[in-house]
Amino acid sequence: MEVHTEGISVAFVSGVDATEAMRRLGADPYRAGSEEYDPYDDWDDCSRVVGVTAVPGGCVLVQPCFYGLNTDAWLAALTNGGGRAYGVYFNPKGGTFGTLAMNGRAVHSEEIGLPPGEEHPEGHWTHRFWAWDSTDRLWEASKLAYACDQAGLSVDESRAVTGHPDWWAEIREDSALSAD
Repeated sequence: MEVHTEGISVAFVSGVDATEAMRRLGADPYRAGSEEYDPYDDWDDCSRVVGVTAVPGGCVLVQPCFYGLNTDAWLAALTNGGGRAYGVYFNPKGGTFGTLAMNGRAVHSEEIGLPPGEEHPEGHWTHRFWAWDSTDRLWEASKLAYACDQAGLSVDESRAVTGHPDWWAEIREDSALSAD
């Protein structure tokens, strides 16, 4: 499956399992993901919906059409009480932005621009599984690999980013995160 990065945000979270991540976001952790859910058909509420997938050592969250997982508020909520998260947003207007959060607060934000061949995380090829079939996507894969590494995770399958999530979690309308 191909990953379309334009307009998505992804958060790699270590030290926090999927159920706890949903609880920290104020979502129902027991509502299993629906294969029928299509965020592109739900523009009014897609900013409150996040795909959550369990991975060894943590979880990966994806918002196909919103930048929330790269904001200080969302990342602080995910790491409040422990854990480390790195959120990345592929802005369709240009640029890819990343934010690192630990222990309930954002500690570093940056525009990511790691072209292949420059400084990259050790073992970055382990993270580049989603781009093995196309050299056109190597650029985005480097950014995802960097984000994964910054969170302290090693994800070895594409499903966490490109596949159907374990859960689609909906943030309450009255949540402070809904206003972000």
